Amino acid sequence: MPADLTKPAFDLGVVTTDIEASLRFYRDLLGFVPLMVLPLDDGDLHLLIAGEMLIKLKDSPSAVASPKGEIADATGFRYVTFWVANMAELLDGLRAAGVTIMREPFEVLPNTMAVLVADPDGNVVEFLEQAS
Repeated sequence: MPADLTKPAFDLGVVTTDIEASLRFYRDLLGFVPLMVLPLDDGDLHLLIAGEMLIKLKDSPSAVASPKGEIADATGFRYVTFWVANMAELLDGLRAAGVTIMREPFEVLPNTMAVLVADPDGNVVEFLEQAS
C-alpha cells in the first residue's frame, strides 16, 4: 500500500557539529524562521520553518562526518533542493558570507538554473530557479 501523506512537504533533519554555524546559515542567511528549541539529553534540536518544510537542526558536536563532495560522490541522502525566486541576490549574500559555492550556476533543465553550495558541515544544498 502506498504512503497516504498528510503534509505536502517533508521534514529534514540535519545533524551538525557546530549549531551556531548552522543557525547562521539556515536561519540568518537563508531566512528560515525559528519555531522552537527542544532540549534533549544528547543536545538541542532547533526547529526552523522553510515554506511548508520543517528543518530540524540537531546539535551533536561529536558526530562523525558524512562523506563530502559533489552529489554523486557517495550514496545515501546527498542533498536538499530549495526552489527560489531570487537566486542572484541569494548567491551574492552567500558569497559575501563566505559560503562555499560547490558548483556555479548552471542550466539543469530548460529555463531552470541550479547552484550547489555547502552548508557549514559540508552538506550539499541545491537552489533552483525557473526563468519567468
